[in-house]
Amino acid sequence: MLSISDTTPGVLSGFLSVCAIVCWIFVLFPQQLRNYKRKSVKGLSPYLLLFLFLGDFLNMMGCILTHQLPFQLYNSCYAVSNDVILLFQYWYYGTYIKNQNKLISENDISDDASLYNEEMMENSIGSLNSNLISSGLLMASQITTASAMPVNTDEILMKSLSQMTIGRFIAYCCAFCYITCRLPQLHRNYHNKSTRGTSPYFHGLAIIGCGLYASSILTSNQFLFNHDPVSKWDFFNNEFPYLLSNFGSILLDLCFFYQYFTYGDHLREREVDRILEISEATALLG
Repeated sequence: MLSISDTTPGVLSGFLSVCAIVCWIFVLFPQQLRNYKRKSVKGLSPYLLLFLFLGDFLNMMGCILTHQLPFQLYNSCYAVSNDVILLFQYWYYGTYIKNQNKLISENDISDDASLYNEEMMENSIGSLNSNLISSGLLMASQITTASAMPVNTDEILMKSLSQMTIGRFIAYCCAFCYITCRLPQLHRNYHNKSTRGTSPYFHGLAIIGCGLYASSILTSNQFLFNHDPVSKWDFFNNEFPYLLSNFGSILLDLCFFYQYFTYGDHLREREVDRILEISEATALLG
């Protein structure tokens, strides 16, 4: 039976996990609000968003397969939905609006050229559909033939892999994505000598959330009061990729703040925010 002193870290771990969830709920909101206010994603690296989405998606799958703590699973599902919103904003402000403006400005295109393009598109689509149908029929015939064949050694080998092993591999891939996603943005900031592409509040909340996330794992009863060395090592080994991704993210987010203050963006941010507030107030009064 656990004593009161044994259960105290468990309560602390639960409290830290709740605080981490609160941070992660709002971690991307400053960036989403920044994109919306400025109607622009200029300076924001698309690789940051892509690797962040891939990392969150793999994190969700890893949590499911390795039976992580419940708050980790809930947090990962919510993070994926937030990533989708950011990706939509990047497409909308960075691609859709630009294309709309180009279409409006290109009024000198002749009707003959438009008809020619439509005919070429119809021919291309017809050819593509034909190729897809042929490929689909060929694939279906191969699948039908394969289903009648005996099970090969590769299938037996895949079935022999444990769910935990696959989940741990996914967790390490997730850690790689989380750490890697910051690097393209840091490189772009260095190239532009500015951090105006991302919100400092995003990185600040990420540091707090990652710290709380890792602390909740290290203060859990499964880690502190597990007297079986083998079981304790298994728990630490299972949680290690998550600790690695969080501590690695904290380090790189601190690098962002070094750039933020070195390039003087903390002063420009205030001026830009003041201009935006004046513009919004003027629009409301007008």
